[in-house]
Amino acid sequence: MKNLHKKFSPSSAGSARIPVLYELLPPPRSEIDKALSPFLHAIDKLLENVHIDAFNIPEIHGEMGQTKEKGARTVPKGDPREFGQVLLRHRPDVPVIINHVVVHDPVEQLSAWMEETHQTYNVSNVVFVGGESNTIHYPGPTVRQATEWVRDHFNEGKQAEEQMLVGGITIATRRHQNPEADEPLRLINKGRSGTSFFTSQIIYEAEAMKKLLTDYDALCIKSNVEPKRIFISFAPASTVKDIQFLRWLGVSIPPDVEARLVEGWIGMGWRSLDICIGILSDILSYCRTNSLRVPLGLNVEHVMKYNFELSKELLMKLSELL
Repeated sequence: MKNLHKKFSPSSAGSARIPVLYELLPPPRSEIDKALSPFLHAIDKLLENVHIDAFNIPEIHGEMGQTKEKGARTVPKGDPREFGQVLLRHRPDVPVIINHVVVHDPVEQLSAWMEETHQTYNVSNVVFVGGESNTIHYPGPTVRQATEWVRDHFNEGKQAEEQMLVGGITIATRRHQNPEADEPLRLINKGRSGTSFFTSQIIYEAEAMKKLLTDYDALCIKSNVEPKRIFISFAPASTVKDIQFLRWLGVSIPPDVEARLVEGWIGMGWRSLDICIGILSDILSYCRTNSLRVPLGLNVEHVMKYNFELSKELLMKLSELL
């Protein structure tokens, strides 16, 4: 089937403009049809005000024993590929990236999923995601193993336009005293396995990301490899529930940042925007001052559906910094 969209291209280095992703949570299966028209209108209004290089669609999984803490994300969501296909049909000018948790199914099922994703849903861009806990034994491959399988089997012998582009996830606070287990080397090894770009976990402080970028840059120079683009992720927070949910996701929110967010009885959402603007400005300035070679990108999420309008404002304000 003919591709409905141009392929996403996160150049590894040298691009003058910083690319922008917008992460959209798939709506519940019961909502996607009846809410389709107003949703697509909202997307059109969004694209009138800001350039987006691709829509980034997560895949929602509930893990054992964690259902209650999931909050809003326990609502059954539609297949992100079906949601992506809706977006592609409406806006074929904007590529779609589908996140896929690879650890739950064996490689044979991953192969079928990839073929269906590419042939049926016309999606050529994926982000592979691992498990939520390293204490759980999963039946499927690791992210690195899945990426190597795509490189060595799925993409082997295909023309460039028929190949699947694979991204990964990076967590700035996932550091380890053992260099072999530390995040910079993990990024390099995933890049060698075929990962073309990374999206970060949502951040609410700059220092961990600055340190990661510094160490990754230095290790890339030492290893004589080109750094992959890292899309730094931001999301607004307008309620205490948002803060609790972000913490559950593993987002680091320093006490002083949380205190600033919750001060007063109104305006938390707008304060979160100011905080995110300050963090991105700090990171960009730091990268310029220290001549870091790691190419950056921007990924903005709404996380909760009631934060869609706020995320649109955040996307516009952060894009102005770029």
